[in-house]
Amino acid sequence: MMRDPDTDAWLRTLPVGTPVAIDGVEIWLKTFPVGAELGIYLMHDFSEAQLQDALRQGFRLAVEFDAGFGLSADGRSLCLSQWLPGVTSWMEAGDALEKLLNQMEMLRTSIEPGRNPMQERIEQRMRKMLEGGIK
Repeated sequence: MMRDPDTDAWLRTLPVGTPVAIDGVEIWLKTFPVGAELGIYLMHDFSEAQLQDALRQGFRLAVEFDAGFGLSADGRSLCLSQWLPGVTSWMEAGDALEKLLNQMEMLRTSIEPGRNPMQERIEQRMRKMLEGGIK
């Protein structure tokens, strides 16, 4: 996918190895010698019902998306992550990031009733920026 130069410049500024807050969403890219893990915190301090809903939706969306569920090191946050073979930077992970954000939106919409419209607008803005629609 072709991104605009501003988006590419923005991706170059993101730190590798530590979570970054992007419009209220925590995302990380951890690199290894043979690839990288791209992840996003889906829910912090989730309930058992939210976990079950997420798992049901996650299996349904698994065919369409490449990311899967995991727990944070402390076990309190549900994460969505995927392995990107050969990826070493945010520039190379840009398309996968957009797909991951789309998957996150679909999951959150289905498991978080009464979702905050402001958060949805922020996430839409981020996706448009990745697609080159915001200058």
